[in-house]
Amino acid sequence: LLLLAGASETARGLLANAFLAEHPSWKHLALEDIYETGGADSAEDTFQTSFNTIVACECVRDARRAGECNVMLTCPAAEMLETVQDEFAQDDLTCIRLDERKEWERFSFDHAVSTKKCSLKEIEGLLRKLAK
Repeated sequence: LLLLAGASETARGLLANAFLAEHPSWKHLALEDIYETGGADSAEDTFQTSFNTIVACECVRDARRAGECNVMLTCPAAEMLETVQDEFAQDDLTCIRLDERKEWERFSFDHAVSTKKCSLKEIEGLLRKLAK
């Protein structure tokens, strides 16, 4: 189970697409698709995002129990990462931080990569190694 956090939605998407092209047995869960923002009530957005993330994690857990697939998650927001890390055992989840924004500093990451210093190809190489 790989998780990419940080950077832009475009960068995460490019990395996921390149990775999945080389690893067709893997699936991609884009948490961006369930991220709730911009509503009239930010507390309701936070609750909905947390609930959606828990449901998504349960779907991943069910698929993995059934032996169906490996999964790459992409994560746009710190509050979602917190939920994902709470839902999965640390040894099941490999977290990769893709930027240096302060919002990610309070979390534990297995790898940190600067998208300003590393090329897409270099990051793809790291993902390839981690998928083995």
